[in-house]
Amino acid sequence: MKQTSVYYAVSLLFVFVLLTSCKKNNEKWEPLAENTSGRGIHGDCDCRLSKLWFSDVAYVGLHYNNQGLADQWVTHYDDANIETYNIEYQGGRMKKAVYDFNGELQNTIYFYYTGNKLTKEVWNDADGNLFMTTYDSYNSLGQIVKRENSMGVKVLFYNNSIGNTPLIKTYINNELSVVYEYSYNQPNRNPYAAIPGIPFGFPYMELTFSTWWETSQKATEYIDGVPTVLYAVHPSQTV
Repeated sequence: MKQTSVYYAVSLLFVFVLLTSCKKNNEKWEPLAENTSGRGIHGDCDCRLSKLWFSDVAYVGLHYNNQGLADQWVTHYDDANIETYNIEYQGGRMKKAVYDFNGELQNTIYFYYTGNKLTKEVWNDADGNLFMTTYDSYNSLGQIVKRENSMGVKVLFYNNSIGNTPLIKTYINNELSVVYEYSYNQPNRNPYAAIPGIPFGFPYMELTFSTWWETSQKATEYIDGVPTVLYAVHPSQTV
């Protein structure tokens, strides 16, 4: 149960810290100096996201293979808390990822597809035993609308026609837990749209790649049905 809460808390923190720092500087990200051939499959630019800072020490870093696909995702909270996902591909699609925390193996993740969409992730623990399974569902436009894992976490994504996600609801054991509300008042390019190979932030249940970068965010937690605003980021603070 401890690891379940860690996965959930990480995803919540991750969304918040990106909005409170990165959005103030849309040029904080830049392409890698090496391996610059190829176009991002999530965007229309020739750049690829290499590092995205969300504090003086915390960042997301990405590395790419010689096909231009992201083969490593690092979430660096501080020097004592580093998550690394090393990703393998087959036919241009994610096949397997190995997750370690501070260099210690935690999970091996296997990816399964229906057509060209990632629909199932099987997470094994360090001993090779099944830890959890995550299922991903899409609408007729190909937008992700639900992620649900075998540990009781379900996330619903409410998308608009251009691919932005103004509303996300997280449930734990079928009880509403957190509601995220976003605005998209300016067509700012989403830096996550420049990560070839990764369709959405698979390590974090609530991290989806909207077409535009959010201009505001509000998160409301529900405990026994009672809402409490966790944070609210106004557009004037994020643009």
